[in-house]
Amino acid sequence: MKLYNLKIILSFIFIISIVMTSCKKKEAESNFLEVTIDGKTYRDERPFGVSLGEYIGDFCESKPDQGWYIMEIDLTSLYFAADIACYENDIDFNQSTTGSYQIVDKNFYLSPCLSNLDIVLYFNDNTVPGDVDLALQSEGRVHTITSITAYDQSDVDVSYSISGTFSCTFKNNQNRTYSISGKYQTTISCSK
Repeated sequence: MKLYNLKIILSFIFIISIVMTSCKKKEAESNFLEVTIDGKTYRDERPFGVSLGEYIGDFCESKPDQGWYIMEIDLTSLYFAADIACYENDIDFNQSTTGSYQIVDKNFYLSPCLSNLDIVLYFNDNTVPGDVDLALQSEGRVHTITSITAYDQSDVDVSYSISGTFSCTFKNNQNRTYSISGKYQTTISCSK
């Protein structure tokens, strides 16, 4: 009789542990930005959490939009930051797919407006005196969204984790080029 009771108790504990594990809320991993500039790699990361929304430019489409700050690397020698454009409402954003999207210069040298999942890059070489504007070059720009995962939702919004890679070239006003590649993971929130 005691062995039978022990089997029932162990079976009950096993079932509860399976239910508890399967009912856990899915969480995103840490957000990060990793960028390699002319062969030197820089990385910054922060604990999980939705990024800050901010205005980063006008959208080409007539859907409500928002910009989300990915992260920045701010050193004495250089400044690099990335933002991502996305639809504000989940009814528009939840149709988003992985694939290729634009890289847009911070000053919109090459693009007058943004589309969903475009990345906006900011880069400055602080070692060159007076060199404040670096132009994103049109050749070789690649931005790929590799993952879009919904991980949390409430009555008012849905949070997504977005991962991607990018590569491009910037040129300063002295014709020096900078080869840049990187990867990131960030979180956004869309209204229901």
